[in-house]
Amino acid sequence: MMKLSLIPVAALIVWAVFIIGANAQSLTPAPKPPEEIAGLTKALEGEWSLSVKFEPSASAPNGLANSGEETWRPGPGGFTLLEEEHLRMPDGDVFLLGIVWWNTANKSLHGMECQNVLPYTCDVKGAQNDITMNWDGKQFVIDEMETSKSGKESVWHEVWSDITANSFTQIGEYGEPGGPRKRLFTIHAKKVANSPIKNDQSQSNNAGPAPEMQSLAKALKGNWSTTYEFAPGGISPTGGTGIGATAHSHDLPNALLAVTNVRLKTTAQDGTSTIDDVKAGDVRWVNSKAVHTLTNAGSSDGQIVEIEMK
Repeated sequence: MMKLSLIPVAALIVWAVFIIGANAQSLTPAPKPPEEIAGLTKALEGEWSLSVKFEPSASAPNGLANSGEETWRPGPGGFTLLEEEHLRMPDGDVFLLGIVWWNTANKSLHGMECQNVLPYTCDVKGAQNDITMNWDGKQFVIDEMETSKSGKESVWHEVWSDITANSFTQIGEYGEPGGPRKRLFTIHAKKVANSPIKNDQSQSNNAGPAPEMQSLAKALKGNWSTTYEFAPGGISPTGGTGIGATAHSHDLPNALLAVTNVRLKTTAQDGTSTIDDVKAGDVRWVNSKAVHTLTNAGSSDGQIVEIEMK
């Protein structure tokens, strides 16, 4: 069985694909998410109202006070944790998508941030090499090494602490590696609801998502189910039916992230296929518009996330 969901945010699309065993006639129970990602999800899941205080700076000598919303929710199967954040700023609204997953290969949390105000978004390489995450059951800490165009390095430090069922505190600090850090902002969050947040329809000073994004989101918005018919032989010796993804293509470059180990079979429109054994935490960069279908050629369940960028 394969479930497909679409999350359009700013200038990116996240395709979350859940793939189970290849034999459609003998389905195994879905695997459970690792305790580390399940515990973090339990602590932060829900919709939160934000009170944001920015410290005084050269551009804002008196500091700034703003508001926003932050929503945390599990991805398909609970193997990923998604953060959607909206901050109201004087120069325009900030929309952010965060993706957190557990890398079973090196037994650590990994994550990636995408937002609409940076010249780049969804830095896959940085997510693998420059970001460290830690959850000790009480605090969620993110440290990111950043390099400016001039080559100067700095460290971004963000912490979620004092987490209760109804509130938490979030801080953001920066500084030179090994040196003191300076506070950029402090956020006090209050729980709004446990139910999933509706799509943010608030007014923004920004120009909004690109027309291509709006059109694609309108065309694909919703929950979809698809059915496979397997001929005898190949991945199903006796044939049968199963549920999964239809043949599709990507107009934009995309990154494929393996949340779990999976034997991924890619079938082209002409019927030729390739098999790639990807490990949890592996990332594949794809820059092809060819029509293809993804299936699980292995004997155990697996999960991948595809991130399409603009």
